[in-house]
This record gives sequence, C-alpha cells and structure tokens, in this order.
Amino acid sequence: MILLGRPPVYAEFNGRACAISARRDGRGSDVEDLMKIKTIAAALLAVCAMGSALASSPYSNPGTQNPYTYTFEATFTGDITATLVSADAAYNEYIFMGAWPSATPGPLNHDPVGTTLDLGHVTAGQIVTFAIYITGNGQKFWSTSTQNSDHDNHVWAKQLSDGVLIAFEDLPNGASDWDYNDAVYKLSGVAVVPEPANLALLLAGIGMVGVMARRHRAA
Repeated sequence: MILLGRPPVYAEFNGRACAISARRDGRGSDVEDLMKIKTIAAALLAVCAMGSALASSPYSNPGTQNPYTYTFEATFTGDITATLVSADAAYNEYIFMGAWPSATPGPLNHDPVGTTLDLGHVTAGQIVTFAIYITGNGQKFWSTSTQNSDHDNHVWAKQLSDGVLIAFEDLPNGASDWDYNDAVYKLSGVAVVPEPANLALLLAGIGMVGVMARRHRAA
C-alpha cells in the first residue's frame, strides 16, 4: 500500500511498513512536488521489496530440525559482510565468523534492518564458519553442527545471486521451536557448497518423484 500526497510516504509489505520523509521545498509547482513524491515512493517500493523478498524466504518446515547441512566457501579475497535482514528473538545476539573469542561482532539482531558490518578478511576458496553469540547467557550456535553443544543443526541457508541468506535457531534442542527466524542475515562474498548428504537427500527426492510419475502413468 502506498499513500501519496503528504509526508511521509509509506510502503507496506507483509504487514511491515517502510517510510521516507518527502517535504515540499517551496520552489516547485504542485505537479512537480507530486512527481518528486512519486519518484521517492517508487524508490522506496524497490528497496522494501528487496528486503521483503529476502525476509520472505524462511525455513519451510518450522517445528522440524533442518536436515540439510552447509559448508560456506569464500568467493573472493577480501572482507565478508553481514547485513541484518530480520530477527524474531528477544535475546540480544549477533553473528560472527571464524574463531571465538577473536571474531569480529556483526550486526546485533536488534539493530535496524539493513545494518551491514564487516566480519573479517578471507581468501578466495577459504572454508568459513558462522555462528551467533547470545550476549545474555554466552551461548553460541554454529553453522557446523558438531561445534554446537547439542550437536544439532541451528542454521538454514539459501544461495542468492549475490551472496547467501543465513538464518539461525537460537535455542538448544529440547527448548527449540526449529523455526530458524531468530536472526537472519545476508552474507556477501560467500557461497554454499553442496555436501554429499544433501545431494543424497536431493537425489532420493528426485527418485520418489520419478516413482510417483511412473505409477501415475501406469494407472
């Protein structure tokens, strides 16, 4: 929904509003002012739509632990950045990359959406790990299951055209709701490397589709 004609201009997506101030400068006509507001609104629409597109890619099976595991590889030599996309956790927590406690803190989950920070320097082809650190109780949940205290998968990830969307579950097994929306970030400069177990699950799924198709034709 876009409301034009008075500041601020609002664009709303999925029940979340973005706003920008558009004031008359007194130097143009009403038509010129309206065109300026429309231009601002169009730009705002594009920005909000991008954020909505990222945020609307959640884990599709909440309540069930993600069966897929991930390896993350640097795609270039330089600094990896993390941009906060969304968060649903009451805890204060932030993403970091690499070893603890020397890692550089990324955006806090309660920072403004769109906050971007460097996580550190990498070399092209380097395998990197990510985690969230909960400031209140000191718990950490890693992108590698074996590093977690419960040895469970606290990450869901999706390859994007310009990076990776990574989402965290911030409660241990037994207390977790496995919705992977507690802290969601877009990572630049990394790619998801398919793992053998994931490929096996994918091939099994394709095989089941083939079996069902043959049964349908036979019927």
